[in-house]
Amino acid sequence: MPRISKPLTDSEIKKTKYIDKKIKLSDGGGLCIIITTTSKRWQFDYAYNKKRNSLSLGLYPNVTLKNARDKRDELKVLLANGKNPSEVKKEKLQQEELNKTNTFFLVSREYLATRNDISDKHKNKLERVLSRDIDIFIGNKNINDIKALEVLEVIKKIETRGAVETAHRTFNLIERIFKFGATIGRVKHNIMADIDKNIALKAPKSKNLTHTTDISVLSDIMKGIKHYRGDMSTKIALEITPYLFLRPFNIRTMEWDEIDYDKKVLSIPAEKMKMKKAHLVPLTDTVINLLKDIEPYTRYKSNYIFCSPINAKKPLSDNAINQALKRLGFKDIIVAHGFRHTASTLLHENIHIHKINSDVIEAQLAHVKNDVRAVYNKANYWDERIRLMQWWSDYLDALKK
Repeated sequence: MPRISKPLTDSEIKKTKYIDKKIKLSDGGGLCIIITTTSKRWQFDYAYNKKRNSLSLGLYPNVTLKNARDKRDELKVLLANGKNPSEVKKEKLQQEELNKTNTFFLVSREYLATRNDISDKHKNKLERVLSRDIDIFIGNKNINDIKALEVLEVIKKIETRGAVETAHRTFNLIERIFKFGATIGRVKHNIMADIDKNIALKAPKSKNLTHTTDISVLSDIMKGIKHYRGDMSTKIALEITPYLFLRPFNIRTMEWDEIDYDKKVLSIPAEKMKMKKAHLVPLTDTVINLLKDIEPYTRYKSNYIFCSPINAKKPLSDNAINQALKRLGFKDIIVAHGFRHTASTLLHENIHIHKINSDVIEAQLAHVKNDVRAVYNKANYWDERIRLMQWWSDYLDALKK
């Protein structure tokens, strides 16, 4: 018959003196307190699979007698359900440790680190958005403890300050982070899939980059650009932009080893393109002559065709071309990126004249989409694209006269 222990009292525990020899006082049901020269520690002794086990329950008086008894009773329930309290505690500690490394902040940064399909500049921009608008609210929370409405509340704060488009982009970013977390097993459920963004957020206003399709206005712009007086890199970059209708980044970061005068082609590597696909641009005589105009100024001191006037190792600044257009008086009429819209519209409107179909125009714009109609490699429609770029070059040349 098992020995019945007399329940402990607080006064008994308090008056028991520290001595050199360890003292063990039993409260019954496997609960005891171990008293040494330095501490009084609660312990739960139990048998599991016919083996003796002990589990520490904390120090007295931080863990009171009542606390210790409550813990003992909870552990006995685990035993009754066939669970080993030590294993349960170990799993709990492991989960707590996982929770520390499974915060939204850490998962989001891990996601950004895997985005090899975007530039470092864009990656840094996304990190700034997270740091500025998201981390302060949910960054330190375990990602699995975050509720859908909690995320939506954070995004609505962005919308409230009038940044509706930023709110939509941030929603998309967080959705991708949760999807990434679910894919690698760090997120139990992608809560963002439960939210209809179009219902939850205001619709962003449709906003095209400033551009013109008025031929007389475009003629004034071309004539104004021709007579621009300023830094040579900026002047030629500005002149060449309408002809190539590339994204401003691709203009200002053009490098000399991407140009082949003999084949009359600009070869832009995949890492520089938005869609991460290499892109070829046919060069007309007008464009080649402009490149030869800038060649003596930059070819022998920089990799970049349009290098910065301050540091030849760097390309023109982001805003150099737009500032030049502003100086020419075209601030509210067109921006550098707007020439893409202008070219796209006018090329499509004049298909009946140049006889080159829309697929070719879209290919030259590097609008690559995941549908059968737009599947092409970088050299597809090459002959048609050469004719297209020559027609466009002649069209712009005529507007300058």
